[in-house]
Formats: sequence, structure tokens, C-alpha cells
Amino acid sequence: MTTAKSFVFGGQSLKNLGLRLCSFDGGGEVKISLPYVPTYTAEKPPAHYRWQMAGSKYEAPITFTISFGKPCGPDHFFSLEEERRLAKWLTFCPDFQEFHFEDFDSDWDDFFHISYFVHVTSLEKEMLGGNCIGFTAEFTADAPFGFSAPITRTLSTGTTDFDVCSDSPDPIYPRIILTAGAAGNVSLKNCTNGSFSRFYNLSAGEILTMEKTGSGLLTSLPSHSILDDFDKNWISLADGVNEWKIEGNASLTLTYREPRKVGI
Repeated sequence: MTTAKSFVFGGQSLKNLGLRLCSFDGGGEVKISLPYVPTYTAEKPPAHYRWQMAGSKYEAPITFTISFGKPCGPDHFFSLEEERRLAKWLTFCPDFQEFHFEDFDSDWDDFFHISYFVHVTSLEKEMLGGNCIGFTAEFTADAPFGFSAPITRTLSTGTTDFDVCSDSPDPIYPRIILTAGAAGNVSLKNCTNGSFSRFYNLSAGEILTMEKTGSGLLTSLPSHSILDDFDKNWISLADGVNEWKIEGNASLTLTYREPRKVGI
């Protein structure tokens, strides 16, 4: 069985604090709630004996509980200052932070780097003889699955095919950096799922940054009211082969993460 010795949360590594994953009271396994079975809504028409599916959705995000402490030795108790510093690290920011396990006993992490965006929903001290010997934390993610490492692709005018391997039926909205090669209009279309975006009156060398789940749409030219020249449609990615068609003189850089339901 592949196991990890540490994790990274919000850019800080557990091992850099001199700590490692462990178990208390004979445990040893990470407890994980996997909400991969959606809740279904069904309807039964009058005078019929069979129900019809009306919809389905995930009802809960991933949650998992892990324990950690110092390596065994004469200095394995936590001082009050160490407790304060660790609690501040884990609970200081109320937003979701990137989390992934590290220091595996095999090359598993080299092939299946999976990140979760989580916040701490419970933090408990583990005590022995009145001294703190470690902590048990519960993490709650912002989705019912994890995500791959960031994937970056570069596209140019014309048609380009590339594969996306997603474990979710939901569309993926990539972060797009578009550079206009000449003045004019640019149209983006994903022929696979029919999504598209159009931009008008771009200037040569103008750079657009498009991120539906982040900063929205920005331009490198403050004088250009880009939202007035945007059709308000957000192009997306789908599982499988994606056929992207770019009309107009432009080059794109796409950055996205693929949802992952296995490899926890």
C-alpha cells in the first residue's frame, strides 16, 4: 500500500515544521468521505408504475481527517508556542487553500499528483499525561473530487484537437490568456461541446486574461472597455477530445485542472 509522510497546505509543508503524518490510539488510515454517488430526483407520472429520472446532483464535498505529530524521541511534546504557530497556519485563512500529500513511499506522487482545495473544519489536540503530542484535523474540500496538477496548452489560429481526461460531467472553464496578433475580432469555439466566446475591436498586441471562476475578463489596454466588446459567453472544456477553432489573428494559452475521483 502506498502511504504518505507529509502534506502541503496553503504552500506550507508539514515536514518543514519537523512534523509527519501519524496515528493515535491504534489508527493508521486516513478517514475519507467520498461523496461520489449523487442524490437523484425521481418523478412518477399519474397512473404509471415506473419512476422517471428528473435530475441528480452531488450533495456534499470531500471531507477527510488526518493526524500528525513529531517523530518519536525525547522532544516529542509540543510547546505552547509550537501549538499556537501550528494552529495559526491551519486556521488563519478562512478561504479554501490548496492541499496535497507528499513524501510517498513509492513514485505514486510522480504520476498521480492530486490536489484538493480545502479549509480546516476541526482541529483537535492529542494529549498524553497533560502534554500535547499531536493534532487531528478535519479538512473539507470545495468539491466532491480532487484536481490534477495545472495543465497548460498553447493554441493558435485554426483548429486544434487535444484530449481532456475529466472524472466529472461538469464543464471545465480554463484560465485563458489571449494575445491579439492584429487589430480586429477574435472568435473561439469548442466544437466538441458547442461552447464559444467572441471578442470585438481588439488592438494588435492586446492581451486578454479570461477566468470565469476567478478575475473574470481583463485587458492589457485600460482604454478598451472590453466588457462592451465581449459576447458574455464563456468557452469551456469537456471530457474527451476537444476540437478548438480560433478565427481571427490570435494565440492562446490555456491553463486548467482536470477533476479526479481516484488516487486519494
